Amino acid sequence: MSDLYFDLLQRSEQLCSNVDQKTKLANNIHNWEENHDKSLDQFSDVESAKEKTTAIIDKSLYNIDRIAFDFETGFKKNGGYVCFSMNNNDVCNTVLKIIKDKKAKNVVINSNNILDDIGIKASVGKKVDDVSELNIDNIAADTDYVKNTDQHPAFPAINCNSEDVIQQLSKNYGGDDSATIPLLISEIRADNDIKMKNADVFISGVNFLTADTGSVVVIDNEGAFQKAQLYAKTRIFIASINQIIENIADLKTLVPMYSSYAYGQKLPAYCNIISGSNGLTFDGEPSETYVIITSSKRISLLNDHNMRTALRCINCGACMNVCPVYRCGTGKLYSSAIPGPIGLILNPMTKSLDNYHFLPFLCTLCGKCSEACPVNIDFPSLIVQVRQTIVDKKYCSQNDEDFILGLQKHLSKRKKLDRKGIMTKDKKLKHLTGQLGDWLELPVFANKSFSEQYEILKEKERKEMEAQNKANNK
Repeated sequence: MSDLYFDLLQRSEQLCSNVDQKTKLANNIHNWEENHDKSLDQFSDVESAKEKTTAIIDKSLYNIDRIAFDFETGFKKNGGYVCFSMNNNDVCNTVLKIIKDKKAKNVVINSNNILDDIGIKASVGKKVDDVSELNIDNIAADTDYVKNTDQHPAFPAINCNSEDVIQQLSKNYGGDDSATIPLLISEIRADNDIKMKNADVFISGVNFLTADTGSVVVIDNEGAFQKAQLYAKTRIFIASINQIIENIADLKTLVPMYSSYAYGQKLPAYCNIISGSNGLTFDGEPSETYVIITSSKRISLLNDHNMRTALRCINCGACMNVCPVYRCGTGKLYSSAIPGPIGLILNPMTKSLDNYHFLPFLCTLCGKCSEACPVNIDFPSLIVQVRQTIVDKKYCSQNDEDFILGLQKHLSKRKKLDRKGIMTKDKKLKHLTGQLGDWLELPVFANKSFSEQYEILKEKERKEMEAQNKANNK
C-alpha cells in the first residue's frame, strides 16, 4: 500500500465527521446549483447541446495527431513557440530552462488544476526571487502559495465561507476581522498590478487550444489574466494534449457550456484568445510566447476506445458538485490536484497505479457524475474498468484478501449473525468497526432473516384475510 493510502485512512474519519466543513461546502454547491439551473435556460435543448459538445471533443480526440501538428504550425506562424513534453518533469524542466535563458527573477502565475498537478509553483519557486499567484480564488484558498491539492477546478475556495475568506486574506494583506471582501479584493488587485508590472515571466494554464488558427483560449472571471499577459516580457501557456480542439468556431458551443457547468453563468466575464506573440508589452518591450503541451500518459488512453472518453473532460468540476463521496469528504480525500470522479480515473491511469490504486474504490457507482457531465463521460463504467485493471495487476494485499474471505465466511451463515455482541466480540467485524470510525454507529442485525420475516408477514396477512371473510359471511 502507498503512503497516500495510509494518509487517506488517517484523514478520512476527521474529514467525514467535520459537520461544519461539510455545511460550508454544501452551501456553496447549493448556490452553484441554483445559478447552474438558471444558466441552462440559454439552451433550447440541453441534451442536444451536450451531444454537440461531446461530438466536438470526440472529433478532436480522434484526430489529435493531425490537429496537434496544425496547432503547432499555426502558432509558430504567428510568432510563438511550441514545445511538446511527455511528462510533468519534462514540463518543469522546460519552464525552468526558459526562465534561466531569460534571466527571470519575478514570476506571476495564473493557476489551474493542470499547473497544480504538474507542480509548477514549487519548481519555479526554487529558482527565482518571487512567485506570485494572480487568481484571487486561489489566493483565498491557499494564502501560503504552496502547491495545492484536492482543489475544485472552478472554485478553489469552495470549502470556505465569507468569514473564512476574510480571515485568510487579512493575514497577507494587512486587514483585520472587520475588513470586507470588496476592500480586500481591491487591495489584492492593487498588489497584483505592482507584481504584474515587475514580472519577467507570466505562466498560465489554458482551457482550449484551437488548431485551425493556432490560438490559446483562456476563460477568466477576474480580469487579471489580460493585464498579466500584456505586461510580461515572456508568456508561458501550459496545456494538456486533450485540450486541443479542431476549429475556433466550436468555441461558440464550448464556452457557454463550460461557463454554465463550471460557474453557473451563461457566459464568462472574459474569454481571452491569444494567437502567437503580441509583439510588444505595455512598456514597449518585445515579448515572446511559449505553449508547452504535455501528454502525461494521456496518449496511452487514446488507444483504448473506452478510456479515451475520459479525455473529453473540460475541467468544469460539475461531477464533483454532485458526487456524494466528494461532498462527504469535503473534497479533500483524494491527495491529488485532480480530485472527484474524474480523478478516480486519471490519477491511476496517467500518474501512478502504485500510488493511486486505492482511488477508484472511493466511488458508490451512483452515476450522478455522468448525469451532470456536459460531455457525457460514463464515469461508472470507466471506474469499474480501472478497478478491473487494478485487480488484474494484483494491487490488493494479502491482508485485504484474508479480511474479505473471513468476512464472507462469517456472513455466509445465519447463526453467525444471530450471535449476540458479534460486532464487538468477533475479531473480523471488530476490525470493520474500527474502519468505520467511532463517530458512526453500526447497524444492528435483525433477530430473524428477511425470508423468515416475510413468511411471518404472509401468515399474518392470511389470518387477517380469513378473519375478514368470516366477518363478511356473518
